[in-house]
Amino acid sequence: LEQGLDVLEIMRNINVFVGRFCYNLNNQIFVERTSNNKHLNTINIRHIANSIRTHGTGIMNTTVNFTYQFLRKKFYIFSQFMYDEYIKARLLKEIRFYREHQFDPEVDQKYPFARAERFNRIIRKLGMNSENMSYLDQFRILITQIGNAMGYIRMIRSGGLHCCSSAIKFVPDLEDIVSFEELGGDTELNDDTMTAAKIFDGVIGNLAKNFAEGTEYFKLLVDVFSLVFRNPKNRHQGVADLRNHCKETDHGYLQDDIYKCERKRRTLETNICI
Repeated sequence: LEQGLDVLEIMRNINVFVGRFCYNLNNQIFVERTSNNKHLNTINIRHIANSIRTHGTGIMNTTVNFTYQFLRKKFYIFSQFMYDEYIKARLLKEIRFYREHQFDPEVDQKYPFARAERFNRIIRKLGMNSENMSYLDQFRILITQIGNAMGYIRMIRSGGLHCCSSAIKFVPDLEDIVSFEELGGDTELNDDTMTAAKIFDGVIGNLAKNFAEGTEYFKLLVDVFSLVFRNPKNRHQGVADLRNHCKETDHGYLQDDIYKCERKRRTLETNICI
């Protein structure tokens, strides 16, 4: 009964899912960002395992393929931003500054946050979209969506192992699995029974293999995309700028939340006084 969001539903709407949910890396759980209701939806490994048990382990490969296609599009947008002429020129300027002054006492091989803040202000001057978001805001959201997609793949593998472990626990000894087909060969069983025994042996063997080895879906995706991003030509200086921007954004969100809580408290006090 504890199904949660279905894996198929998430797969078909992966672009909506990575934007609406936040991923907790330590606990491997997705939490809905906002909701019109008084509760937030969550997705954990147990939900994924129950969904895999419903649809079968074959859904895991399909989900990874869908996510791979999604990541290809997102990384293409990522590269477009990084190779924009203005953005690239500003980043190259910061790289030259760092290489020339990295051993200075005031720098000490650490990129100054003052220059990161200055870079953020310059990017903000390029313009805002309809939602009052700068290019760096959109870039931060893009990276967050990529991370959520990778986290979802990580959770798919964990859910698959959880599902296999729940099914294989009824096998007494994984090191010595009895073959029902071989046992049935010594008796006078009909063909239908022997076919069923063969299928059963295949299911048990598949469960044992998946439980012992599993498939490193996350590592597969990392290996595919790392060949490009490990190229020295694709190393960028924007990490410190983005990190500083995330700090400013989190501070802004905190101020908004405090303001909303304070406004609700005042409204409540007014209603009580009335």
